[in-house]
Amino acid sequence: MSRELQARLAVAVVFLCVMMLCSGWLYLWGAFAPPKYEDRPFNSTEWKAWHDTEKPWQLFEKASEDWTRHAMLEDLIENYDLASFSRSKLIDLFGEPTFDEEDPYLSKWDVGYLIGLENDGAFAADYMYLVFKFDVEGKIVKYQTTVN
Repeated sequence: MSRELQARLAVAVVFLCVMMLCSGWLYLWGAFAPPKYEDRPFNSTEWKAWHDTEKPWQLFEKASEDWTRHAMLEDLIENYDLASFSRSKLIDLFGEPTFDEEDPYLSKWDVGYLIGLENDGAFAADYMYLVFKFDVEGKIVKYQTTVN
């Protein structure tokens, strides 16, 4: 084995060791762990107030810091019969939709609500939404969480 190849191999091994040490440190520090929040009951007033901002970009700024909607999501899905809701009941409960209808990932949905950053830890780069599809009579036919 030539000296040049040995040197390159040594650099690669050192690099991998440093990366493993850094990722272990980041893991222990919590960077890869999902955010910590306590699940809590759904509250319409808190849900609506969460996105009560002056400018649309502030909504995304807040989404990276506030886990209010994440904390209420499980209770909402488990304890509310969302499939029986009409469009007007949904908007009464959740407020005006908070998603970009022209987003190619969300365009097949009729209504969507920004939940926040996907909760996959430090490398979460996409936003999570609760999205709904209605039939011609305005009743929910499908809903789910999705990321864009």
